[in-house]
Amino acid sequence: MHLKAAKKENAMDVSDIEHTGMETARGNGSALKNKARLAGQSAIDLTKATYEQIQEKALNYSQATDRAIRENPYTALGCMLGVGLLLGALLTRRTNVVKVIKEKD
Repeated sequence: MHLKAAKKENAMDVSDIEHTGMETARGNGSALKNKARLAGQSAIDLTKATYEQIQEKALNYSQATDRAIRENPYTALGCMLGVGLLLGALLTRRTNVVKVIKEKD
């Protein structure tokens, strides 16, 4: 009889440990869930702050560019003409090279 009582007592201990373990796991799970939620919110806040900084810098650069063009319109026009000529020359040269390669084949 003593053995049956010991088995029953051990079974109760195992049951208690199992129940306690499940409660601990649930508690840890909700704690991890809260940590993940906080980390996600922190990442969202950081992303918003970075976006606002980039937006502010872009606005500042566009305003500076606008002022420079308005203060020196002929210089800006000359620069754009030079860039256009350079791009045109590079693109024309590339297409001519492709034509020459095709003619050799």
